[in-house]
Amino acid sequence: MSNIDSAKAAIEAEIAHAKQGVEHFFARVEALEKALLHIVAVDGGVLATQPVVGTPVVKAAKSKPAKYVKKAKGAKAIKGEKDLPFTGGEFWPDLITAQPQSGAEILHSAIAKLGFEPTKAQVLKLTQRATFAINALVKTGKIQDSGKGRERRFFKN
Repeated sequence: MSNIDSAKAAIEAEIAHAKQGVEHFFARVEALEKALLHIVAVDGGVLATQPVVGTPVVKAAKSKPAKYVKKAKGAKAIKGEKDLPFTGGEFWPDLITAQPQSGAEILHSAIAKLGFEPTKAQVLKLTQRATFAINALVKTGKIQDSGKGRERRFFKN
């Protein structure tokens, strides 16, 4: 086997592996979205106004990179993260009180603070921002945490 043939085989194997990874992560995203929709339906709080049935699912084209995502037929355009207001600075520290709160409770407070009803994509982006910000605040010592996993609570000193 020549060097070109072995390089070709290696690249083809890498492409197949990458496609499997993309399929895995799309399946994971779909499962997480279903779990979030279930929580939203059970919650009955601020998030209960989010649509639960008939939510469009985005699928990636088979031969295109993940950045080329097609939306479901008949679905409305999904607003991106740019539509969310700035959540840096004191946005997250202001939501955390001396009373211990779970991450979900902090997220509910953040959604209420936005002043508008965010889309599902915006809620997911806000969740990502919350996770990063809260972990950074704990690491820098600006807030404290107790517990692990679902029992983890955050509070100010």
